[in-house]
Amino acid sequence: MCIVSCEDRAQSALRAVAQFANIAGQVQHDELRSASLQVAHEALAQCEAHGQRCVDFLLTALRQSCKANASAVEDVIWMVYKVARRSDTAKAWILQSGGVAALRAALLCHAEPQLLENGVWTVYALDGLRSLAELLEGCRGPEPREAALRAALCGVLYQLVSPRRSASDFAAMEVVQPESVVVLLTEALKIGGLDEDALWASCTVLDTLVDKDPRLACVFMSRGGCLLLVQMLRSASGPACQDLRKVVACLMMTLAEACAEAAQAFRSAGACQVLAEEGLQGDGADTEAAMWAIGAIDGLDAVLQAMRSCGLSKPRLLQGGACAIGTHAFKASDRELGQLPAALVLLLEIISQEQATSSRLLRACVKALGCTLVALTPHAPPGHVPEVDRGVQALIAQLLRQTGVNAPSADEEDSWWRDGDGYSSPVGAAQAAAEAIGRMALTSSQWRPVLCKCAMQALISWIRSGVEDRKFHKYLFWAAAAMSGMPFVASELKLHISNVSAVDAALCTIIDILDEDIDGEYTLAGADRGEAEMPSLLALVVEAMKVHSSAPEVQARGAACVGLLVPYVPLASLQTVAPAAIVAVLNGARRFPRRTDVVSGASAALRSLCEMCRRRRDASLEALVATLRQENAADCVEQAFCSFARYTDCTELLEDAAAVAAQLSGVEALLERLSQEPATSQLRVAGLKALFEEGRLDLDFFSRHAASAAIKVCEQMVMEASQYNSEKDPSEPPIDTTRLHEAGCEPCAPEAISTALKHFESRR
Repeated sequence: MCIVSCEDRAQSALRAVAQFANIAGQVQHDELRSASLQVAHEALAQCEAHGQRCVDFLLTALRQSCKANASAVEDVIWMVYKVARRSDTAKAWILQSGGVAALRAALLCHAEPQLLENGVWTVYALDGLRSLAELLEGCRGPEPREAALRAALCGVLYQLVSPRRSASDFAAMEVVQPESVVVLLTEALKIGGLDEDALWASCTVLDTLVDKDPRLACVFMSRGGCLLLVQMLRSASGPACQDLRKVVACLMMTLAEACAEAAQAFRSAGACQVLAEEGLQGDGADTEAAMWAIGAIDGLDAVLQAMRSCGLSKPRLLQGGACAIGTHAFKASDRELGQLPAALVLLLEIISQEQATSSRLLRACVKALGCTLVALTPHAPPGHVPEVDRGVQALIAQLLRQTGVNAPSADEEDSWWRDGDGYSSPVGAAQAAAEAIGRMALTSSQWRPVLCKCAMQALISWIRSGVEDRKFHKYLFWAAAAMSGMPFVASELKLHISNVSAVDAALCTIIDILDEDIDGEYTLAGADRGEAEMPSLLALVVEAMKVHSSAPEVQARGAACVGLLVPYVPLASLQTVAPAAIVAVLNGARRFPRRTDVVSGASAALRSLCEMCRRRRDASLEALVATLRQENAADCVEQAFCSFARYTDCTELLEDAAAVAAQLSGVEALLERLSQEPATSQLRVAGLKALFEEGRLDLDFFSRHAASAAIKVCEQMVMEASQYNSEKDPSEPPIDTTRLHEAGCEPCAPEAISTALKHFESRR
């Protein structure tokens, strides 16, 4: 006799009842159909009645929890959680029967930390943040048990929102509504009575949410949150509250930067005075954060005043002040530009006393100095503002250390250079200086030749010194390329092709120069591209990939460089170097088949080569397609499909791979491959998008039969996605059919297919 579990028996019985009810209405015989429906109705009613009875049993047990021990109550709460998570109907029954109130009463009877946390997660499982709001509304009293329950609620919200979210079994999978979280936490802070851990967790959550969505600052402020923070900071005195003071100051800074009204509310509440009284008394991380907050709330003058008053006795205060100066300089208004020379003088004073300065403080000051100069140099040409000239000199001095480069002699120096010296500083300060010099070269054409003459040799010496820090290496290449462009990168790549750190930095810089899709402060789109040297540069990149075949970062960035360089290489040169490039790219993808960056770079490079063959329509380039087939590029593409089709963050990789597959195997073969994917596969949308983008660019891409097949596949995918959404388990995320419509209907598909069909008609 087969022995089955209670759960299997229950599921089997319920499936039988559900199936019977489903087919009862399909019976042709009238009398049988009527009787079957009656039996089905009675069976379903009995199932529902017994389900409600189970829920009533659990809630009764909760209401009698004051008579039970904590262990029994924990078991009941666990049962409620499991029932609620598996059944939406059970959730509704529990809520209708006062489940939140019953859970609250049980938790207040047994206010043990772990029981409180599990209980709050169970409340959240019932109706998300709405049920947590109901829970909070019922525990507003000053009693320690109610305060402990409110603290547990704050802890659960922290686990929901924090990037390092708990892996607890109780962690919910729903998307959290940020505004509701802000409202809940503000209300909990307003009620008061929270311990230090709960206050820290609440402020951390608020800081995370406002940083992601600055609009939430207004929600917090409109509920009196700014005054609450000032009061909290005023009461957080003593060494034990350092962490709390730090997180409160960080939240104040985030709010003030997100919303001008919040900054005004903090000023009205006397926040800067409290920050000075409580936050600046020591010299820890809270002091550093307090300086940031003072700068965000009261402006640059308040920061400079606090820095001058302490001298070098409080390094953390000066570090925070330097960071605040850098923040203000980065987004300086016209008024703040007028304050920056005073900040420049103060930073130079601190840097000049580096023998009494920590390496962290020196780096922070050099970085702030760089930000200040980047803001000022477009308005102050060389020799016009002495403070700016001294600041640039100080930056270059940081690069002249530990490199074997001496300061320029009096005969060689420009008139703005006065007193070069021989300080010895850590790499961190030199890195900050290199970054600032590169930014000045990009933003000020008048300073570029001066920087090239006085800083270029120092940058080269650092590169050739064999420095191990990869990030520093990248800044050195980037800064030098901002002044000298691609020819410099090519020459240094050739010279250091055996040094993996230098090769990685050179490849990153090539991408910064050529990739037109890069936005932001690190793009080198305006630098000299040295297009005459593109063929030799492509050969160098391929050689670097061969030399460092075991370095995944070189394979990834090398392949990306191949994709960016191919359009700039003349046809005759491309025929020579492309076969080796194809082999190098495919070898990297085969060696690291599960590295997203490597396969993404390889797919982009192969797509670029395929597009070049299609656009130029040169018979000699057909040899490249033959090389791709001969090297089994289709196998690498298939491997990419298998490895990354389920990942939502790999759509660009999949699009590039699909475009290559269409070029090598044909449109109809790719459509067949896409139709075989499960409805949830990310490859479906990515593949369709790639096809229709290619079709828009090339009228001959779709044959008449392929165009018709594409329409059918789109319709099939939309139908299958809708069917999946209607049948899926409630806990599974739905397929976003709008993405299928966007890929298959708007705007690429109709244009690609209709244009192709018209093209065929015109040929006839």
